[in-house]
Amino acid sequence: MPMQSTTFPNRSPSPAWPGPALYDALARRLLLWKFGVQGRVCAEASLEQALTAAADDARFLGPAAGMGFWMWQQRPTSPDLLETFLSLERLTPFLPGHARTALQGMLRLKTLLASLDAAWQTGWEAGDLSRCREVLRTRPLPPPLAGLALRLQAQTLLYDDATAAMDLLAQLDRRQDAAPLFAGWIAVARAFLLRQTGDHAAAAQALRPAWQAMPWHVNLACSLHDLLFLPRACGATAQTLAMSRRTVICLYTWNKARPLAQALDALARSDLGEARVLLLDNGSADATPAVLEDYARRAPHPVDILTLPVNIGAPAARNWLLAQPGVAAAQWVAFLDDDAIVPPHWLWALLETAARHPQAGAVGCQIVGPHAPFPLQAADFHLLPPALCPSGFVDLRERLHILDNGLGEPALGLFDHERPAATVTGCCHLLTRPALDAGGGFDLTFSPSQFDDAARDLRSALAGFPAVCAGHLRVRHLQHSSLSQARTPFQEARIRANKAAMEGLFSDEEAGQLAAMDSARTLEDLARKLNRLGEVE
Repeated sequence: MPMQSTTFPNRSPSPAWPGPALYDALARRLLLWKFGVQGRVCAEASLEQALTAAADDARFLGPAAGMGFWMWQQRPTSPDLLETFLSLERLTPFLPGHARTALQGMLRLKTLLASLDAAWQTGWEAGDLSRCREVLRTRPLPPPLAGLALRLQAQTLLYDDATAAMDLLAQLDRRQDAAPLFAGWIAVARAFLLRQTGDHAAAAQALRPAWQAMPWHVNLACSLHDLLFLPRACGATAQTLAMSRRTVICLYTWNKARPLAQALDALARSDLGEARVLLLDNGSADATPAVLEDYARRAPHPVDILTLPVNIGAPAARNWLLAQPGVAAAQWVAFLDDDAIVPPHWLWALLETAARHPQAGAVGCQIVGPHAPFPLQAADFHLLPPALCPSGFVDLRERLHILDNGLGEPALGLFDHERPAATVTGCCHLLTRPALDAGGGFDLTFSPSQFDDAARDLRSALAGFPAVCAGHLRVRHLQHSSLSQARTPFQEARIRANKAAMEGLFSDEEAGQLAAMDSARTLEDLARKLNRLGEVE
């Protein structure tokens, strides 16, 4: 679908919005905007491009100031983000006078803020919430920062004490030195907590004012749309139960007995309907065989175990599983990593999405770290236009630039939506039989691992079966993937070699076609969701 044929809403989501035509302008001038505005890469690129566009189109000043405000709300200890926002807000004032005065007062404490930011971020980025609480306990903040202290305290409670977090959010709402400063974050955090209880209607009600205040926020729009309109069952439906009869779950492993045991414990607690489980021991020399046998004895669903004498690598292991008679006859094949911790409803979430998207070749999900704040590892990966990015290789023209959308973002519900993707992670994904028949399995070029799942997804998309990300499914991953796993120069070189190998599998024409297809699908999906939201405003 060409960009010029995309139709954005005829109604504005809020009186402050300069007009629906600005959506089209954002799509044309902000090259990453349609993919989202969460995460450092997308946020910084969108803000920079909005400011560039504002030089000849004043309509972009509002979104630029809003982006700066939202970036600061997420990291309110940063004096640099605060200073950037205040400079933008001077160009297009929208804050109440007392809120602006409060922020200016905070900025006068710039040295104190910088010290607080360094200590806070050290704990937060390490996922050490107790360290963050210790920072607040040992660094009493002066009265101008009292609202900030309460806001930070609420952030530490989001993942382990929902009741206390809700109480603090209510307190923030009642404070004049906090409510207008953190309104967007408060709404998003409240919606996140409500979503965890399964109350999607209340979560949508909490999220709607945040989107009305930030109508340029793609992630907010997509998340609100899905809360309002996407039917999601907590268990099996008649349709997905029937689908489970033709589903096989495959897992291969090699010398990872301890994380494997945790992954299989979670799998044993899953409701799999009538799906079967097929496990492959890829030549392990540790306690893996005993872990697999123990799981097979106690699992409440049918389990088969295959054993190979040597490690044949990830692509060959996946193909070996796909070649088994029971798998070859299945309509849907789910692959799980041996360190993926799935929630009980995971299979139903993937099958529901597959049912909504019968042309999908792969259905992936949101992959997060194992501990709070559950930083994002993978969601809907996208392709950037080849001409937009420089090559990462000295002697190779790189054309397949994969956008790590939102990498490292804490779980806050802003990737909990269903979206098209160029590729999804193989940590937990569902493949469809028509796509496997059309695009084939996994390329042995990528042995022992890395990029075999991405290459398969791209080949499947060219065959007419593109990927979809079921972002409302969140799976914890005990390790990380891709370059984040590299611990030595040799490991990094091997991963980069596989990336170079993937470049060689696709022609210039195919690389351009894949990027254009991904862009068009993503933009069309966004326009549809914004139009649907416009109908209820």
